[in-house]
Amino acid sequence: MENLRKRIRFRLNLTKSLYNITLPTSLIIFFSPLLIIILYIAIFLPASTRPFALLMVEENYPVELITFFGYFFAGILGLILAWQSWKRKEGIMIFGIYTLFSLGMLFIGMEEISWGQTFFRFNTPIPILQVNMQQEINIHNLKGLQGNSEFFFVAFGLGGIFGIWLFSLNAYRIASVPAILILWFLIITTIGGIDLFNDFIPIHSKLDTLVITLSEVIEMLIALAGFLYLWLNSRMLSYGKLRQALASDLEISKTNLKLILDDDRSIQFPLTWFPQLLQSPPDKLNHWQITHNGLRIYWPSLKVNLRVKVIPKVKTTGRGK
Repeated sequence: MENLRKRIRFRLNLTKSLYNITLPTSLIIFFSPLLIIILYIAIFLPASTRPFALLMVEENYPVELITFFGYFFAGILGLILAWQSWKRKEGIMIFGIYTLFSLGMLFIGMEEISWGQTFFRFNTPIPILQVNMQQEINIHNLKGLQGNSEFFFVAFGLGGIFGIWLFSLNAYRIASVPAILILWFLIITTIGGIDLFNDFIPIHSKLDTLVITLSEVIEMLIALAGFLYLWLNSRMLSYGKLRQALASDLEISKTNLKLILDDDRSIQFPLTWFPQLLQSPPDKLNHWQITHNGLRIYWPSLKVNLRVKVIPKVKTTGRGK
């Protein structure tokens, strides 16, 4: 039990440090999906309040509107992060992760409001009317796709859990999913899995009604989880807590190596720390190149490869030194 407490305390401190959020905020983010699900079920189960619960998940009511705005703002924020990662030369994979995720969020958000038809009430074009099962301008209601959202729920939940694991890989850490969102993805995966299982092996008619209704709430959780993933990572990158400082230049003297970083710092090392370099002739010593987008310095003729691993410069918020 003590070991579990230490792990929880470590995770909370890490979250506070990385994302610059308070302990109460961390706890609210962590437990929110569980509280939302419990609250909705508590309103749905009694016959007297069930009509209200069903009304809340109808079109143009709070659950759908929150879902749309969650997707929409997640997409905008993600594209900003993608652009910033491109300017910082974080690599094509980081840029690709943020870009694809953001475009996916925007696409699903626009599908949620039928590409504006929900708000502006314009007529559905005839070609779409012939194939769309709800006569709306969207793809998810096409025959064969409608009613299969549980596959998306499970895929999104498992993808989020995989994204949390990416934190263990240095190359993808700045695009990884914050561990504080683990409960969100476990709930999404679990309810999506129950819904999927119930499609093939019906459990109970009452459970079927509840799960179908809960699917709208799960969509809202997905939208909010996507937004929180990008919002927390934007805070992490804004405060400079995780981004690896990269090499931009190197100066070599008879006794020292001077590493110039991309955050305007320079660090000096004695050549005695690197025996292979210390004993090398000047022509080979000066023949170096920066590789891996600033993460390594390589001497081809010497077969020496040094890894750049420098603590990033932490930005201050102006509330102290």
